[in-house]
Amino acid sequence: MCAATQVVTQEYSDQDYWNERYSKASTSFEWYQRFDSLKHIITPLIPKDATILQIGVGNSRLQDDMVLDGYSSITSIDFSEVVIEQMQQDQQQQQLQYAVADARSMPQYADSSIGAVLDKGTMDAMACGEKAALDIHAMLCESSRYVHNE
Repeated sequence: MCAATQVVTQEYSDQDYWNERYSKASTSFEWYQRFDSLKHIITPLIPKDATILQIGVGNSRLQDDMVLDGYSSITSIDFSEVVIEQMQQDQQQQQLQYAVADARSMPQYADSSIGAVLDKGTMDAMACGEKAALDIHAMLCESSRYVHNE
């Protein structure tokens, strides 16, 4: 990887980078796949009445499409205050909740209080940072704490 690429991608783990990026964004953006491409994977694994936590929502509309498909309880988090404020102002479905939170430490969620966690890109963004292994480990430990096993 060239040095210029490494500097740019390293910013993906920085909260200030995302706040600045989202303050300039005027439309939603899907980094990877849309729900219609993922539906056949998600639907058999996550019941429509599950309490779902989507980590690193950005300005994705995955959660909107899930509600239209029958999902009833989705909380989407991001550590960018800017994007969460935008998503709250542009909220299209009453079943959705948005919150500023850091996936590495979320004491606001009780143990075993979430039915499923979705992450489309947060781990990739964390992997770009200087503390990648520690950040990813913290996120996975935190996710395993608040997801209930059935």
